[in-house]
Amino acid sequence: MQLRAGVLPLNIELGRHRQIELQDRKCVLCYYDEVEDEFHFICKCPFYKNNRIELYNNLDIDGMYVLTDKERL
Repeated sequence: MQLRAGVLPLNIELGRHRQIELQDRKCVLCYYDEVEDEFHFICKCPFYKNNRIELYNNLDIDGMYVLTDKERL
């Protein structure tokens, strides 16, 4: 939900409020030396690789996310 609302505490946003230059708003969780923006967070950061695998494993054939019993509660 935070991602969709634009309030996820990524360095791309935190740095804007702290007047940090864009190129210096890097991800501190990985070694890619990239700005921590939404694309990096969702698609590239190796720190979240297992989370991405779990998400992809819960996608059905049509690409829709299938909620687990725990998530439905």
